[in-house]
Amino acid sequence: MARLLQGARPTHARRQDAVLELLGNLALGFDTAFTPTNLLYCFLGVFLGTFIGVLPGIGSPAAISMLLPVSFYLDPTTALVMLAGVYYGAE
Repeated sequence: MARLLQGARPTHARRQDAVLELLGNLALGFDTAFTPTNLLYCFLGVFLGTFIGVLPGIGSPAAISMLLPVSFYLDPTTALVMLAGVYYGAE
């Protein structure tokens, strides 16, 4: 039994690895989100969402539905960022 536990890592080391992995993934997400292209499309989505969202009777789902064809020509990450901006702007 002692031989099996000899190679086991302590709990604090596994927790530290999990925290480092979490921070690495968080940094990767910020690196992706804060590229100039994604920021530009986010601001464009917020502007268009606000522009469409002020029309009476048109809410955020309708604004996203109207601007969905624009996202077909974009990178998937950029398209999701833009549609999230549209949703935020139309609210």
